[in-house]
Amino acid sequence: MNVPFPHPLHILDISSRYAVTEQQAEVAITWAAVDTVCMWEDYARAHGLDEADCDAMQEWGEKRTPDDHRAVLDAAIANVTSGEYFALDPVEELLCEVRRTANPTPVRRPRPMRANRPRVHIR
Repeated sequence: MNVPFPHPLHILDISSRYAVTEQQAEVAITWAAVDTVCMWEDYARAHGLDEADCDAMQEWGEKRTPDDHRAVLDAAIANVTSGEYFALDPVEELLCEVRRTANPTPVRRPRPMRANRPRVHIR
């Protein structure tokens, strides 16, 4: 799973709306994104769908209401602010873990061979 970093303006919006720090908002947004992916995987398994089917995932996402999306974010905010899931510095610890695993090393793809261009010889 590749979780993108949240947009900074979205972080500020969530931070001001829920009265949490920017770090807590970033962690909550990431937490909500991961929860949403897990919910999709559970739904796909329960209904015999392929988890990698983007069209089915999009249809599932369109069936969900704004209240469903808000509930996932509300739960993530509650988990981040409650502190019961963390030991030392909860926000920084989870943020570092997410940043470490979010962007795996990119795979280099082979370049296409260009055989139809003229060769230039310099003498």
